[in-house]
Amino acid sequence: MWAKSVVSRIDQLIHRAAAIAVLLALLPAAEALAGRCDCTSTTLLISPAFSVFRNTPLDTAANFSVNCNGNATYDVSISAGYSGDWTSRAMYQGGNSANDALRYNIYTDPARTAIWSGVTRRTYETQSGQTTFTEPLYLRFPGTTQDVAASGQDYWDVVTVTFNPVGGGGTNSCTLRVQTRVEAECTAPDSTLSFGAYDPVSVNATTPRDATAALLYRCTKGVAANVQIDNGLSGVRQMQGPQPASTDTLAYQLFTNPGRTTIWTTVIPGTVSATSTSKNVPLGGAGGLTVYGRIPPGQNVTAGSYSQNVTATINY
Repeated sequence: MWAKSVVSRIDQLIHRAAAIAVLLALLPAAEALAGRCDCTSTTLLISPAFSVFRNTPLDTAANFSVNCNGNATYDVSISAGYSGDWTSRAMYQGGNSANDALRYNIYTDPARTAIWSGVTRRTYETQSGQTTFTEPLYLRFPGTTQDVAASGQDYWDVVTVTFNPVGGGGTNSCTLRVQTRVEAECTAPDSTLSFGAYDPVSVNATTPRDATAALLYRCTKGVAANVQIDNGLSGVRQMQGPQPASTDTLAYQLFTNPGRTTIWTTVIPGTVSATSTSKNVPLGGAGGLTVYGRIPPGQNVTAGSYSQNVTATINY
């Protein structure tokens, strides 16, 4: 009887020891699955700067870091930012929504087919010893239609990145300030001032020959520009006569005003200044900047075609 009782007690102890061993084996595995990841709030400086004269979208990218202390899987979302619209995110000059809006968006893929808005699942494996991971943001700025002011202040948007653990648990988040600049630029197409026929014998014997030309220069909105005109390679405003035999020249002058009292030169006050109101409107308004030309009367020159090239320079 006594021996049988001792055997029974030993069996119970063995069963208990086995149960404890099972529990001890399970506990480390449960701790290994309890990883946590988060990101640090930061500013992402986007380059290159945006040009309003692009006729194609500007694609660029930026990265932010994710730090983990164990393996974890998250559903990651990025907020709509200042615009409140995932389909049309916007950076504002100086971060002020009362200013111009530079449209852009953030995508999950290099082809920029999926806007990063709602859930994008990410798994972070730290088993290799890696604890910091790089998440790429693929950005696109639409071209062609954007008409925003040049950067007196940078443009930026602030978005919130939220990590929601798959399988439950507390969420965590950080903010990203996405920031860039808008280039100050101007376009300066060539222009022709045609005087037409000059008749020094009769019509223009005592009356000057006048003509005008339009400089259709366009600049980024808000750009203040100054336009100067030189005297050509000869250093004198005179058109060369018929080539190759003629040595005749025809004097003329260019002015900034309809009364032709202020000669358009390369130094102030003989230059013209204007501020762009839109990349779609030439400096000076719809008609551009007017150059007022005049050929003085009564010049004794050979018949034929006369011309000279001068350079107009736009400074901004």
